[in-house]
Amino acid sequence: MPKGLREIRNRIKSVKSTGQITRAMQLVASSKMKRAQDSARAGRAYAELLGEILDTAQSKVGDFTHPLLTKREVKVRGILLVTPDKGMAGALNGNLIRLAAEQKNAVFVCIGRKGARPLPAPDAKSSPTSRSPTARTSPKSAPPPNT
Repeated sequence: MPKGLREIRNRIKSVKSTGQITRAMQLVASSKMKRAQDSARAGRAYAELLGEILDTAQSKVGDFTHPLLTKREVKVRGILLVTPDKGMAGALNGNLIRLAAEQKNAVFVCIGRKGARPLPAPDAKSSPTSRSPTARTSPKSAPPPNT
């Protein structure tokens, strides 16, 4: 506990300085997040156009068949859940995990520790949708794939 007036003033300055630094870090993080979201939205138009081009090319070719180009019923979705390793992104982790939990008939591959923890283990059969994260750790610590 500060004893003198000078120590109290120094403590107040220190707290204000820490608050300014925290606000500056939040502004930087939010601008980076906005930039990443904008680039993802910009890429969506290209992905849709590529899908249309592939559909058109397949219809023009005729009898050409390939297993990856055939239309079929979706039974299980594969979802890549990318979350940070640290909890410094505000509500991002909670929102991503909540959206992932709403998905039915999905298999998850998690990149980042925060997304893998709330999901059941790969062998857990208790939930109606088997959520089985294949990569439960970050890419840095994951073992190399067998080739």
